[in-house]
Amino acid sequence: MTTNSKNPQELYRSQQNPLSKLVNILSVYDPVDLLAAVSGLQLMPENAERAIRFEVLAHAIASINSKGFGNKTRANLKQLQKICNDSSSLESFISMEDPFANPFTEAFTFYGGSYIVFPGIAEESTFIWRQLINAIFFDPNPFPNYQFETKARQLFLAVLALSDEIACRAGLERGIEPISAPRENVVIPSSQRLVQLKKAVSFSHSELSNLLTTRNLPSSALEELILPLGTVSLANYQVDNGELLVSPIMRTADRFIVAIPGMLLSAARNELIRVAIEYGVKDELVARYTDAVWRTVFDSMGYIDNHLTSVQLPNIPDIPHFQEAIFGFDTDKVAYVTLVVDSLNEYDVRDPFGKWPTDDIATQLEERIQEIYEYAFTRLTGINEVLFLLVTQSFGRWQILGFNQLPKVQPFLSLSLTASALETITLLEFGQPLVLWKYAWASWRLEQQAQVISMGELNKFHLYWKNKHSFYFSDDSRPNMIVADVSGSGELYRELFRKLDRHAVLPYNQGYVTEIISRFRTRQVPIYFPKSLLSRVPQPLALLVEQGKRILISNNPY
Repeated sequence: MTTNSKNPQELYRSQQNPLSKLVNILSVYDPVDLLAAVSGLQLMPENAERAIRFEVLAHAIASINSKGFGNKTRANLKQLQKICNDSSSLESFISMEDPFANPFTEAFTFYGGSYIVFPGIAEESTFIWRQLINAIFFDPNPFPNYQFETKARQLFLAVLALSDEIACRAGLERGIEPISAPRENVVIPSSQRLVQLKKAVSFSHSELSNLLTTRNLPSSALEELILPLGTVSLANYQVDNGELLVSPIMRTADRFIVAIPGMLLSAARNELIRVAIEYGVKDELVARYTDAVWRTVFDSMGYIDNHLTSVQLPNIPDIPHFQEAIFGFDTDKVAYVTLVVDSLNEYDVRDPFGKWPTDDIATQLEERIQEIYEYAFTRLTGINEVLFLLVTQSFGRWQILGFNQLPKVQPFLSLSLTASALETITLLEFGQPLVLWKYAWASWRLEQQAQVISMGELNKFHLYWKNKHSFYFSDDSRPNMIVADVSGSGELYRELFRKLDRHAVLPYNQGYVTEIISRFRTRQVPIYFPKSLLSRVPQPLALLVEQGKRILISNNPY
């Protein structure tokens, strides 16, 4: 006779859990070694589009408590191949895997220079990090809570140091692109390469401590991102809401394993918000983040020569964390640009990719758009067309803005973009003042003729962009439905990263960090200038030529 310590309800839930069978399959293997292998496989660009199944496997392994079971078998290459590709328990999760929408590795600038990070499958993770850093550390006014600022700096530096060390151990440089192979099998490398990848994500206690202390960081800097192996619960697991998305580092008896390297940035962002709530500075953080994002909107409009006008808009609405302005881009055309930022209301730190509630905001925006439409055509002389550009930016949560009461005029030209997407488009279309207006017109015409299905405006813009700035596809009969490729946004992001090669250098005056981009939009010609020169704010001129580790500086970038 056998007994089970679970009560009947718990036993029923465990039997219904789709991962319970997977856990049983994996339980015969050494969980420490298997977790290191699954994590290491994530460092291969060939496996970028297998992120969902790796996350599922990592959660399953992290739930296995190995105490009392003695030594277990290490999975060999053949067994690892079967675990990753042949398990029926993974079938439903494999179907959820989408094209990889980010660079595989990216250079990130912070104190100390340039760090290699793994953006993972989280949308806009590096853009959000940049704005958080600008909000906390580079705002003209120091952050009012020094303890929070210190915790934030330690957290960011620790995560960047850890990520950079993983990339260095794995032999990965900045700007590596994912290798697209939708729904294909996980690629298993040679045993020698796999050993290297497992070592890249595994740190002894002394190694992790040294990594932090050599940068004057406390050993506690990463503690909220760490969980003991065997303590992860699968009871309510979902692919967008698992414990490793909050704490992607596992602690074993003698080492730490970074179970999901592509979640380090998002987990740190979530931890920062948790600390802000704990310290009572959430509203201050959101206000500064809004200002930082609004500055990127100004820069983005400047990249395409859309200039701020002196128009004073009436009756500023009471919308939380809202900004608005009128930009001119032609003699008779203006763009009304709004920004709404996530206020972090109802934020759940256990669900870092949850929903940003926007129902009330949508209603208020509709009223404001109607008011500005009437104002523009009755009070502004010489204006024949207005483009309504509705910009949003979250901290990582998803949102839907649905409008039912927009001005009933034809055509009503409007675009809804995140601040990150706006930056991508305007940097790609640098110096083209009419690009957003032409795209909005083309989109409006297209939607009069066909149903357009697109997961985000950036995917639709990619369709327009790759077709030479047109939705005219062929001389065949017009389609009545068009579906934008979900990989479109990723192609645009990577095209931009190929052109800019954004990273940081330490110039001759040590102690300062300069973020630079490619002068000729290719790494093949290693001539760079500070990214700040693209801003419409006057900056000192400099030209940097990379020669190995040496940086040469000239006074004239042209």
